[in-house]
Amino acid sequence: MPPLCNFALDLIKHEADTKYIQVETQFPAHISDVKLDEQRIQQLLINLLSNAVKFTPEGGRVKLGVSLHRRKSKHVLRIAVKDTGIGIAAKHMGQLFEPFIQIDSALNRKYSGTGLGLTLVKRIVELHGGTVDVSSQVGKGSCFTVNLPCTVVPSFPPAQPPSTCLTPNPIQAKPVGAFLILLADDKEASSITLTSYLRAKGYAIRLVTSAQ
Repeated sequence: MPPLCNFALDLIKHEADTKYIQVETQFPAHISDVKLDEQRIQQLLINLLSNAVKFTPEGGRVKLGVSLHRRKSKHVLRIAVKDTGIGIAAKHMGQLFEPFIQIDSALNRKYSGTGLGLTLVKRIVELHGGTVDVSSQVGKGSCFTVNLPCTVVPSFPPAQPPSTCLTPNPIQAKPVGAFLILLADDKEASSITLTSYLRAKGYAIRLVTSAQ
């Protein structure tokens, strides 16, 4: 998990530095390797961290915590992203994970985005059989907590070297015929979100970094 977290943190570092946001991490000194879909969890981390930085004012804080828990005979990987941002009103909680929903037009004019980040997070969590919970207070910040059932990989499994994460077979989406989408986006974090969402819907994507 640490390499996946560090990759996501690197992607949001520039924006966080620009806004003088302090990014904190909380990992155990040693966390066992777990069996999850590496690419999907990476996308989940990027989306949660990007949202936290986007909705946190200058000089605020964003914290990423990762821990492994045991529930009876099963293991659960917990990922928590907490911020000191603008927060979410209780009346808007039910719309958070809906695609393209604008819960506040004034905020959407100030904080631009794809409108797909949290939708993709929920989909990834559901595919892993997990849950995502949100706690928030307007003006004081939000905390997104993801719990993912997982399988702990022995430190030295037989017939293969140790690895940080074992990736199962990728999630296959139903094809949508011959539809090809040309996506022009110069921001890596948002292009990853859009590409992942559209591919999950079965479209082929051609990504370019400029309109030209």
